Amino acid sequence: MRKLLKPKWLFLFFWGIVVFASILILRNITTFVNEQTAMPQDATTSPKYQQQWGHGLTNSQSLTLVFNNSNGKLSKQQRQQISTTLAKLNRRADDYGINQLRTPTGMTNDRHLLRSNDGSTELALVAVQTSRADLSVIANQLNNAIAIADLNTSVTSTDLIYQQHVQQQRRNLLISMLVGSLLSLIILGLIFRSLLVPLLNLLCQMVTLITTISFITNARLAWHWPLTANALSLASLISLILTSLLTWHFMYAYWQSSATTVPTTVSLKILTLQYRQWALVFISLILITITLHWTAFISLAAAWAITVALGITLLAVPPLNYAFTAWLGDNLFWPGTTAWPTRPRNLWGQLSKFGHWQPALGSLAVALLLLPGLILANGQFADDNLRPWRQNQLSNAELGQQLVQAHFGTGATAPITITLRAPQNLTQQQSLQTIDHLTTKLRAVPNVAQVISVTQPTGQPLSNFYVNQQLATINIDLAGKLTSMAKLKSQLTTDQQSLEQAATSRHTKSVDQLSDRINDLAELNDQVQRQLQAIDTTLTTSAEAEPDLTKVNQQVTKLDHLTDRMTTALNHVVTAQTTVATEAGHVDQRVHHVNQSLKQTVQPLTTLLASLKNTKTYLHDLAASQVGRSFYLPANAATN
Repeated sequence: MRKLLKPKWLFLFFWGIVVFASILILRNITTFVNEQTAMPQDATTSPKYQQQWGHGLTNSQSLTLVFNNSNGKLSKQQRQQISTTLAKLNRRADDYGINQLRTPTGMTNDRHLLRSNDGSTELALVAVQTSRADLSVIANQLNNAIAIADLNTSVTSTDLIYQQHVQQQRRNLLISMLVGSLLSLIILGLIFRSLLVPLLNLLCQMVTLITTISFITNARLAWHWPLTANALSLASLISLILTSLLTWHFMYAYWQSSATTVPTTVSLKILTLQYRQWALVFISLILITITLHWTAFISLAAAWAITVALGITLLAVPPLNYAFTAWLGDNLFWPGTTAWPTRPRNLWGQLSKFGHWQPALGSLAVALLLLPGLILANGQFADDNLRPWRQNQLSNAELGQQLVQAHFGTGATAPITITLRAPQNLTQQQSLQTIDHLTTKLRAVPNVAQVISVTQPTGQPLSNFYVNQQLATINIDLAGKLTSMAKLKSQLTTDQQSLEQAATSRHTKSVDQLSDRINDLAELNDQVQRQLQAIDTTLTTSAEAEPDLTKVNQQVTKLDHLTDRMTTALNHVVTAQTTVATEAGHVDQRVHHVNQSLKQTVQPLTTLLASLKNTKTYLHDLAASQVGRSFYLPANAATN
């Protein structure tokens, strides 16, 4: 039990427990790196706003579907194929987790924004419910779903391309670390002519890498320190290199020690010496990298990861090397070499002759193993592979991005989004005027090609929603009303004349009726006169002879009848005369009142016409003023 309390065993137990705990709390590296590659706005602000807005796009990712005809303008048949494909994709929206699909055949502004000017390219915007880690999987599924013969189709987004670049860089980093570890094994093996030294160094590298990565990932999630994926890679490489350097320094010092000295005593002296020599250098680097944590540039502020790598490497490698040398002693020199001093505890000293048999043949064998690897590494680690955005062979997402840039402009692939928040509803009149004014100002900024906002959804002002255009409509309406008022005035004049004519005609008719009555009375008077003459003639004839009483009686009766009719006719004439006089008075009075009323109506109408002309002039001047260029939302705009 006392042996287990020795420092060499305590160091091994301690770092064994640290590595085991680091593995237990180690995060998923792929998920962690993908989270760090997100822009700060995408990681925090965008999901927060999506949740607040409640528009059904929470935790969704945006992708652009590209359809391009490399031979020229899209034909009618090809457009129909694109519409059919998108309709089929929309029907299977649940299979791909699609929350929203905007197509060129949708709204008017989408038709304007999602079709290129040359007619060779169409876009569709899709929002999918997926995590960033699974975005590439959904992109591949969508790319297979939208494939159309004779058309270039691709699924792209800036985030997707960036993930592909990071994934490629991460693959290259892992290969670099593997190659670095292999090179450290070979170099240490050639230097010390030993197999255990490089293997122990590999074990130290595993301890430092696991502990460093676990500490960085958990510190980032716990304290939200700034970090980039490149900083994590750089910390890993630094840990790999410094571990090999410290192991070489420790083992070289042990190699130079006396063969008769106790290994534990020698290892303790070397451990003390190594901390004296390296502590000052490491502490200086740690202070420098900690100071960079407060810089504004995120790549420098993430230097705290390098601090962690330096600290853990300095704390882990020397004690582990001390424990290994104290535990193994001269067995480190297996298989051994004649270059090592004679050590009685070297159990494998006899095998050193076999290790150096035919050295020229051994060197040739090493060259045959290294040269093919170096040749392959030259192509694997070329500049184009280390920088995926400069590769000649583009991925599907990069091809789609280049097509969008070529036909829609560079800003279409990565537009700048400006988010506005206000305590009140932004659909109010004053807020909309502010947004529209800001949109106009942003369009005037140099190098800004297009600005899209809620008041200008097509990238251009909608004339119907501006005061000057609305005033022009009002002016047109007023001009129509002026014309109507002029017609009304003319109609009133005509009605006045008609009224006057209608009153005169009625009066003339009554006079005509009176004249007819008088004519009837005159005719009855003539008949009475003729009847009196007939009676006179009869009576005169009767004076010479005997009168005919029967005839006389008949004539007198007829005369009496005519007298009655004449009396009736005379009464009718008196009645008609009274009616004519009464109606004449009434008509005269009515005509007088109508004329007075029309005179009073014409005057206000004349004043109104003059006022409308003044109003039209005022509105015309207002439309040309600064107010005329203001955005105004009519009351019925919500249903427009």
